[in-house]
Amino acid sequence: MSEEKKVSILKKVFKGIGWTLLAIIVVGVVLVFCAIKYLSSRDLAPIVEEIANEHIDGHMTLGKLRIGFHPKFPIIGIEIEDLSIVSHAFDSLPAEQRGLLPNYADSLLTLDYMDGSFDIKRLLFYKELCLHDVSLKGLGINIVLAHDGTPNYAIVNLPTDSVQSSGGKKPGFRIDKFSLDYPKEIRFYNAADSTSASVLLLTDAAVEGDEEPTYRLKINGNVTSPKATLLTNLEQISFGVNGKVYWNPSAPGLVAMDEMELRGAFIKAIVSGEIDFNENPIIRKGRLDLKPVASTVLFTL
Repeated sequence: MSEEKKVSILKKVFKGIGWTLLAIIVVGVVLVFCAIKYLSSRDLAPIVEEIANEHIDGHMTLGKLRIGFHPKFPIIGIEIEDLSIVSHAFDSLPAEQRGLLPNYADSLLTLDYMDGSFDIKRLLFYKELCLHDVSLKGLGINIVLAHDGTPNYAIVNLPTDSVQSSGGKKPGFRIDKFSLDYPKEIRFYNAADSTSASVLLLTDAAVEGDEEPTYRLKINGNVTSPKATLLTNLEQISFGVNGKVYWNPSAPGLVAMDEMELRGAFIKAIVSGEIDFNENPIIRKGRLDLKPVASTVLFTL
């Protein structure tokens, strides 16, 4: 067989392989689009509710959950309405201790509406949950600690085999924009040393990130706390945060801060450092620079 015939045959073989691969890709894309179109016309809330309630020590209700196309495919849009999570973490407490907790102790989270999108490609191939343009409306959170230290948020019961089946690699997390709109109260109550809850009311909160896991936080609001009142004789302390936070999935328990501007009442400071949350929170390194405070402000306290 001549060289020309060999080359001609090879060309036909590679051409056939190429067209076959193209056909597989086209069929795959069509199937994905059809699946998304089918799912986008369905309310997925009952399915998600059933799966979630199998893996939490509590009860989750979901009014609506829909997914749909996004202009930047394979990014998929997501929409959630009326999310509520009730914790059962305190069900085993003695009746006397349970009666001393606030009436909202079991209500862990409520959410009126959420919309955003996620990258399905990064989720399937890189095991990374990548969120885009997430907006949470009407978010309310209650964090309650019982007398023995039991928290109401200790409700996740993931089977060990599901973690091991992922090859030991922890899923990553990334977000490029995150905002809270019309948030509700965020309460913190520790039964061991509190007589009333610390209540956080946010007026503005947003997180913006880059392609790398680097985030900028902007938070404004006020907090009512019995301890803060004792320290400052003020019923409310206004606060603000502005700066950068670094987090990487390879070290999920370590958070680094760079030039975080903290504002609390009359105090302004710049904070940089690292905090390790793997077990008990440990400040590995840090720097605090207090800004000058006018003496006239101190005399008015």
